[in-house]
Amino acid sequence: MADERAITAALITHVPRDFSGRLDWAAAHPYIRAHLAAHADRSGTLDALAQDPGFLLAADPPRILTILDRDTVSPAARAAGRAYRRARPLVQRSPDAERLAYLALAAHYEHADDLAAQAQTAAD
Repeated sequence: MADERAITAALITHVPRDFSGRLDWAAAHPYIRAHLAAHADRSGTLDALAQDPGFLLAADPPRILTILDRDTVSPAARAAGRAYRRARPLVQRSPDAERLAYLALAAHYEHADDLAAQAQTAAD
């Protein structure tokens, strides 16, 4: 678990930041977007990523959904996964400016309160 935690932390340090200092997940290396959730899951640090709307919107959809659907993840992470799954059809065909709003709305509907708050903050 400590090795996975170190890998997770190292991968996150390689995510560029945008002009406001937030992690720019869309600009992250494809390996990070595809595999970070698996490393975080094995390290016990998945909850923070599951509540990060930027990460969810940039992550590889089939991989992140597979991980968030597991019975072993926290209820908050599963709720975030349900919200992401609900928002995904609209997110896929929407301009970037609208994607956070759809995710926030789905998060409210699925009672993923932390994700909803983070999405609203990111949209502001």
